[in-house]
Amino acid sequence: MKRVKIITLVLLFVIVLFLAFIFVNKMSEKKQLESHTDNLTENELLDDELIEEEYSNLLEEKNLEMDIETNSNDNDIKEEKSTEEKKDTFKSEVTNSTVQETNEQTSPVEEVEKNIWDELGISEYDYYNKPMWSWARVDFSINEYKTEEKTIAACQDYGQTLFEQGIGFSCTSINSYSGSYLGEMLKTF
Repeated sequence: MKRVKIITLVLLFVIVLFLAFIFVNKMSEKKQLESHTDNLTENELLDDELIEEEYSNLLEEKNLEMDIETNSNDNDIKEEKSTEEKKDTFKSEVTNSTVQETNEQTSPVEEVEKNIWDELGISEYDYYNKPMWSWARVDFSINEYKTEEKTIAACQDYGQTLFEQGIGFSCTSINSYSGSYLGEMLKTF
């Protein structure tokens, strides 16, 4: 009897130790996950702050450009008055130098927007004239039918003749990377 009590106590002690070990392990994993999440959140906040700062800079540049354009328009009106011509000349020189500085600052942003096809790894022609999806093809081109409505109608009319022969069909609008409508693709089933 005494031996059974000792074995029971030892087993109970081992079970308690095992449960304590699991509990400590889970708490450690939870702290690591929270730490990792906090680091991610801090990094995301830093990224968001950088994006907001860039956005603010772009807005300031745009406002500066708008102010410059307004000043240029004001200068054109003032040039009619002969007594203020010297002041206008000075203002336009200041405006021109500010415009040049602003253009130098914004040109990298414009290049990124102009060269989106480079980022996609395609040519400018493909960006505007090829289907956006590699599996797509243009069976009924807008170049041939001139309007989107006529192109869709041509696809559906041809599909209808196939349907009368017992072949199912669908017409899918195909766009280029730029979003331009290229035509219709006829799919049979």
